[in-house]
Amino acid sequence: MQKLPSGILTAVKPSVPKCWLEGGELVGEAVSLHCHSSKGSSPLKYKWRRESKDPMPAAATQDSATGELRISNHTQSFAGIYLCEVNNAVGAERCRISLRANKCKRKTHTPTHTCIIHT
Repeated sequence: MQKLPSGILTAVKPSVPKCWLEGGELVGEAVSLHCHSSKGSSPLKYKWRRESKDPMPAAATQDSATGELRISNHTQSFAGIYLCEVNNAVGAERCRISLRANKCKRKTHTPTHTCIIHT
């Protein structure tokens, strides 16, 4: 809510959210997409979807209150563009993020890893 000089309270539309990723985008690992709007009247609700209209991964859970989308077992088929929408009673805003699926292979004679990045 925002208080006007007249003392009247008004509802505030969500600000454009920030999208970011936590995790290495490695196949077989967990990865989390986050979405957060810094302004807007409560309650703010977040919803993730795939831009391609493909269904959300079965290994994904989303929290509509915090804006987190967690994928527990990342695969190549989950790579793509994801959209997050935040809304409240007076409006909605969106952000988008690209999720890649990186495969790392261990070299046989050294402890280092070689990553193959798929976009």
